[in-house]
Amino acid sequence: METVEKTLLWLDDIRDLSKSEWKEYIVFSPIEQPFKIEWVKNYWEFVSWIVVNGLPEAISFDYDLSDFQAFKNGYPDLMEDVPWPENEKTGLDCVNWLIFYCTEKNIALPPFNCHSANANGKVLMNEQLMKYKNEFNEREIRKDEIRAGGSQPKQ
Repeated sequence: METVEKTLLWLDDIRDLSKSEWKEYIVFSPIEQPFKIEWVKNYWEFVSWIVVNGLPEAISFDYDLSDFQAFKNGYPDLMEDVPWPENEKTGLDCVNWLIFYCTEKNIALPPFNCHSANANGKVLMNEQLMKYKNEFNEREIRKDEIRAGGSQPKQ
């Protein structure tokens, strides 16, 4: 019997879980081991990985995906007059793209976690992910009720 290996898509620009100094971050995985870790470091790698491979079994998100973002979030007073590069994408951009992808395909999100040290970014990502997850679950419940001859869809 062949074992299908689960995949954790790990979005983080710095924390490489294959390196000993970051191994402790494995506790942030939303699924239990064993699993294969696919490390993507930015928005474009994240999107490309999913487009090519489909949804992984789980995703863990970092918010700040560049040194610029981490510095800006750590020292906002020093960054007031520094122009924000338009092509800088955050973990929230990845979350929003993932929600768009799942909406278009009418599929549930995989299990997820936000391991970011950026507290505000973590809250924003979790709010978006939970909003989609709850809305998707409500739609599925309504579909089941309709199939079972229960309530009719709202017009």
